[in-house]
Amino acid sequence: MKYADQGFVYHEKNGVRLEIYSSGQAVMRLEVRPGEVCADVLCMSGKEFNLRYLSPAYPESLLADILNFRPVFGGVGMDKSDYGFTQKIEKENIYSIDYSVLDGSVVFRDTINRILIKIRKQG
Repeated sequence: MKYADQGFVYHEKNGVRLEIYSSGQAVMRLEVRPGEVCADVLCMSGKEFNLRYLSPAYPESLLADILNFRPVFGGVGMDKSDYGFTQKIEKENIYSIDYSVLDGSVVFRDTINRILIKIRKQG
């Protein structure tokens, strides 16, 4: 998956829904619920989603944690501040993650797996 346009994150009772738009058209919709991720009509476990799209070394809850602005990997390497928190998580040749939740913005960057997720809260 590779999208660089605008999207919306909706927090619902049963999970989180992410919709990404390009040129005003919906190009992707993800629903993240406890134990599963649904991409349009295809549902899979968080583990399978990571295997297909992110990294098999990631915890099953990673995407849900990012979309809910929570610490990842159980809070490993977390440094808290008045504005949120940052995490630096590394496993040699597997992942090198810089993750921050600061002032309503999320940035998840894994340089080894070439993954970048940015979310900015508006309003």
